[in-house]
Amino acid sequence: GLEFQSRYTNETVNGQGFDWRSIEDIGTPNGVALGSNYKTSAWTSQNYLTYSKRFKKDHNLSVMGGAEWSTSSTLSMNARSTGYTTTFYQYYNLGLGSLPPTVGSGFSKRQTNSFFGRLNYDYDNRYLLTLTSRYDGASMFGTHNKYAFFPSAAIGWIVSREKFMENNASVSDIISFLKLRASYGTTGNSPGLYSSLGTIGTYTLALNDQLVKGLGLGGAPNASLRWEKTGQFDIGTDIELLNSRIQMTVDWYYKKTKDLLFNVPVSLVSGYSSVTANVGSVQNKGLEVTLGGNIIQKRDVLWSVNVQLAANRNKVLKLGSTDADVITSGFLGSATMLRVGKPMGSFIGVQRLGTWGTHEVGEAARYGKKPGDIKRLDVNN
Repeated sequence: GLEFQSRYTNETVNGQGFDWRSIEDIGTPNGVALGSNYKTSAWTSQNYLTYSKRFKKDHNLSVMGGAEWSTSSTLSMNARSTGYTTTFYQYYNLGLGSLPPTVGSGFSKRQTNSFFGRLNYDYDNRYLLTLTSRYDGASMFGTHNKYAFFPSAAIGWIVSREKFMENNASVSDIISFLKLRASYGTTGNSPGLYSSLGTIGTYTLALNDQLVKGLGLGGAPNASLRWEKTGQFDIGTDIELLNSRIQMTVDWYYKKTKDLLFNVPVSLVSGYSSVTANVGSVQNKGLEVTLGGNIIQKRDVLWSVNVQLAANRNKVLKLGSTDADVITSGFLGSATMLRVGKPMGSFIGVQRLGTWGTHEVGEAARYGKKPGDIKRLDVNN
């Protein structure tokens, strides 16, 4: 039959926080009092239309379509005061601090909108088909890239329900359940709030021997910022043996992420330190195995054991138009980077080879070293 559901939720969360660091503490000889509060308001509207039908005895069909809207906003305020001569008031009198207090406030808002559909079909509970799609939008993206389409499909075959399995006692007594399945689908990932917009920052500087507040560049804009998309192909099997006392699940997957969202460092001459951008693509592939069993299965006692094994290989496939390395921290020594052909989050740094020996006096001197000093690999020569 045909069924319609509509849900609306509205939630408000209020929070407060206070902290006092006494003048008796070595680290805060002037004392520090802090206070903050915030209010988060969120509403969500979900609407579903579902049609289900069973026909010709063994055919089952279910179709669902829906839409969702949501909005969330947070208003916050905080104050910090220092320069206390007594511990009596703690954070109950922030105005008592003799040094200029620090106050702040903020407001953030995000909106999302989704349209989605799903089709489920099975024949005699043996052959399974699922088709889904989503069209998601979020306020954090560039003007022309707020929406993206995410389809998926899955098929399954419950082999243990076939006649050649059910009618073969020697097999069915061992294999209680056997299902083969495969699927492919895409999902999306969104960045932090206002990542596509140029934001303004608040700064404090000394001017004419006085501390003054000013506005300056905050976050770097990127009007072309778009959804990060991940496509995953998965094949697997679910097996239950000996009247379901032993269960095993095996999955092999290949996952590729494109338009990877990343905070890319930029030249400080631009006035920014980094910009959120879609920098390239990454792949993951691996195998996951779950094995479980009921060691003791009696009326009043059940002892079960589960073991999970997983292996994953990660590799960066592309980084922008030039495939240039993206170094995300550090300047000298070790740093985290993205490099084509290497796993994400790889570390780079000097490679230690040992120490300079007494027979390498001349070569060590080229690097300003002497025997006994640390010897590192020269990657430039």
